[in-house]
Amino acid sequence: MSLFGSQEAEITDVGQDTFKVSVVNKTKWFAPFPGAFAYLYFITPALFLQSHPFTVFQSIKNKNQALIFIKTKTGVTKRIKEKIDTTSDGKLKL
Repeated sequence: MSLFGSQEAEITDVGQDTFKVSVVNKTKWFAPFPGAFAYLYFITPALFLQSHPFTVFQSIKNKNQALIFIKTKTGVTKRIKEKIDTTSDGKLKL
């Protein structure tokens, strides 16, 4: 979601083993379009240097926000879901 740097994402549990990744799009030239995808890098000690492609789209409510919905599987998505489950409000910032 970012060129030449990293951005913080808010990750929210939306139920049924799915979570939402929200990133503020700070660039003026990028807007998600049908078929667009982004490689997410999870910068944490346990998940360092893992990248995975996900479909990305623009929020209807906030044009400067890119959204990704992820179904929990195994590996990195399972670890992220486990981290979300340890929070009291079902939200996580990475």
